Formats: sequence, C-alpha cells, structure tokens
Amino acid sequence: MFTGAYVDPKRIRVTLAEWAGQWLESKVDLKPTTRRCYEVSLRVHVLPVWGRCGSATSPTRASPPG
Repeated sequence: MFTGAYVDPKRIRVTLAEWAGQWLESKVDLKPTTRRCYEVSLRVHVLPVWGRCGSATSPTRASPPG
C-alpha cells in the first residue's frame, strides 16, 4: 500500500521478482493456461523492467486482486 511516506532503500526486504514468484506459487486454483499466461506476462513484460525493484511491504499485505 502506498502511503506517500519515504522508505529508506536499505529497509527494502523483497524484490518484485521474489514477490511475484511467491504470489504465483500461492495461486493453486489457476487453470494451466491461466498460469502459463501469468508466467509469460511476468517474464516478458513485468520482470525485465520492475523485477529488481523492491518493496518494504510484505507480499501477504500487498497482494494484487485475484
């Protein structure tokens, strides 16, 4: 969640790539085609640009909808 508060980069605990992997693994009810689509979208579009960015929020507190 964005609060507008400054976050010291030294406090960043998880990268988007790490978080995305955890999130995708937690989605046990996905159809195989949906899972593959998510994996491809992450690998091709999201992670090359944003994968090394970090978040001070834990994945369980910042889960995307769905």
